[in-house]
Amino acid sequence: GQLPYVDFHTGYTPGFFALGARGFRLLGFSTTGLRPALALVNALSALALYLLARPFVGPWMAALPSLLWVAFIPVYPREFASFVIPYPAWLATLAWLGTALALVAWTRRGGYLCLVAAGVGAALAFSVKLNAGAYALAAAVWIVAIGARRASAADRVAASTGALAMGLAVWASLGFASWTADAAVHLAPVAAIAILCAGPLGGRSATPAHPRALAALATVALAFLGVTLVWLVPVGRGLGLSATLRDVFLIGSNAAQLYYTAYPPPEFYAAAVTAAALAIAAAGRLVHTGRLSPAVPLGIGAAAALALGLRLARTAVMPESVASSITWQLENAAFWVAPLANWGGIALLVRRVRAAGPAASPVVLALPPLAVAMYLQLYPRSDFMHLISAVPVTLVLATVLLAAVLRWWTLTLGVTPRRGRGLAHALLAAAVVVVVAAKAGPVVYALTVDTRDTHVIATPTVSVEVESDAADDLRAFGKAAEFLIAHTQPGEPALAFPALTGLLFAARLTSPVPHDYWFAGRPDHADEQTMLATLELAPPRYIATLNDGWTFFTDSPEYFRATREFVVDRYRLAARFGRYDILMRRDLGVPSEPIVWQPTGPIADVLDPRLALRRQAARRWMAVLTVEEARRPALEPTTREAILRLRALRDGGDLRAAGWMIAGYRRADAQIRTEAISAMSEVTKRFIASRARWADDFDPADFRRYVDFYFVDARTIGDDPDPRARAFAAALLSLEHDGA
Repeated sequence: GQLPYVDFHTGYTPGFFALGARGFRLLGFSTTGLRPALALVNALSALALYLLARPFVGPWMAALPSLLWVAFIPVYPREFASFVIPYPAWLATLAWLGTALALVAWTRRGGYLCLVAAGVGAALAFSVKLNAGAYALAAAVWIVAIGARRASAADRVAASTGALAMGLAVWASLGFASWTADAAVHLAPVAAIAILCAGPLGGRSATPAHPRALAALATVALAFLGVTLVWLVPVGRGLGLSATLRDVFLIGSNAAQLYYTAYPPPEFYAAAVTAAALAIAAAGRLVHTGRLSPAVPLGIGAAAALALGLRLARTAVMPESVASSITWQLENAAFWVAPLANWGGIALLVRRVRAAGPAASPVVLALPPLAVAMYLQLYPRSDFMHLISAVPVTLVLATVLLAAVLRWWTLTLGVTPRRGRGLAHALLAAAVVVVVAAKAGPVVYALTVDTRDTHVIATPTVSVEVESDAADDLRAFGKAAEFLIAHTQPGEPALAFPALTGLLFAARLTSPVPHDYWFAGRPDHADEQTMLATLELAPPRYIATLNDGWTFFTDSPEYFRATREFVVDRYRLAARFGRYDILMRRDLGVPSEPIVWQPTGPIADVLDPRLALRRQAARRWMAVLTVEEARRPALEPTTREAILRLRALRDGGDLRAAGWMIAGYRRADAQIRTEAISAMSEVTKRFIASRARWADDFDPADFRRYVDFYFVDARTIGDDPDPRARAFAAALLSLEHDGA
């Protein structure tokens, strides 16, 4: 019964919530029913990728994009399975791939039905995730500009203007960036696509079965608008024009700047993978055309592989595991191989321009615009989770390019086409083995786990089971939910900060204010004052908040000062379960001593290579850390173990463990020093947030006892050129007098 933008704030379009609400009614308002539904959505996306690739590379290699996509969907055993998280991007990806299938089919067959399907698919993507649908529409316009007939001046003007207008619209959506990494990665290929579609490629793949450009564009537009207006009209009537532009279309908002994550720089091995992919393709082409002897690139390749192997043997630490380290390097490489594949597709378009007569293989012309447009979804948060939803069509394009490169090499080396296909199938089989080992392994492991050694959360809406050796955080979550269930009534309002809606859902509570994602700057201070007025009139009995582990929200406690002042004045800590705090109104008789639950553990457990266990061990260690330990830090002598301890502190430690981070900072080993600075950065962020936590129980004097020995070191570190090290030093020195 709640309406987006009115009863609750969201950065997503309403289709996601309409579908989610109806889905929950069918699935019993529980995560138990939601998980298989989301897994099915992603399985359909994998199937759509196969269907999209099959016309280009045949039935066997067509499985490669699906396998690669599934292989790289983030799954961390005992911690995180992203494919069952109710994130709008999963639905948008499925709608996007439906649009791509329709546009490829239209390129082949023409007519109007596929254009209607493409417009509807883009609109469905638009209804759950704004930028996904907008970029799908841009791809449709570009492909229509290539494939529609230009029988009149009106057709030519409409197609060319539409293609260029979409390029300008993309530029506007990226804030008119010019000299940035985002501009190089996104805008340069968009400009190339828009210009090629508007001019040289205009109408190149048109046949008598394809409609005229003006009619084709109108068909796509009407199909898109027909679906979009179903939700936009009622939303616009309720909000008004100004609020619709700001809250729905984010025009004039600062959302992109607030949530922005810079495009990641390439790491060494990731750069090596990217360079190798480019070199293999370029050398294959030169060898195939007879301009280069095969012996030259093969010799250089063998020497490069040997050098890389020697470097790995001498310097690679891989502290968490070989598989994890390789995966992280491949994830970083994906940020650079994907644009490389998109440019390879643009090179295909340029070749078609140079070809005499009608463009050969006209269907291939649809892939580069689709890949470039879908990849735009990576902006403004250029992290791997967003890359997964941006890269699917690029994977298809990369497979097409790979098939061409394999063909160049196999033919040049005297391999028959039949044996060349056999080689491709063998590579595919190897990929299958890797995917099964990487993705099915955790499933097989889960089936063998003794369920007596698992901890179960079971509320009316949330069911979670996890091994006990990694269960602390979920146990704390479950205890917080049980406390709220025991002390509230279903449907009662409770405030969640900064992003604990899941806890409210588990306890069957509602939020008294429209914002439940308190990201510093969004809501802004004006929205904060409006919500404070609501809270002043009817303060809820309970507040669920955090005392640590804010992740993306480390700036939130400090930013929302006015709300914190209200909470500190009216509320008091009633219970603390791990990092989850439950606050209760002071006038309701809070017990003098709050309930506290926090497991403890030995220092040695932080060396576990598995993240979930290591982070849990670090929090347990911090709960029993003594001043004597803090004054005599013993960082392991081996690089691997030293890195594991520093990563444990990065993920679950606090500033009281400054001695270990300073010891790492002082090491001559560059890898250890890098890890120490990374740990300093994350610990500092959490420390600053802890000062402003809503329980208002931060004790500077207690922290000072653990770190006063390091104030001299802090003054030296304060001169470091790295701002992360300087921030750490400033945090330490802030306790010099504050904790006195």
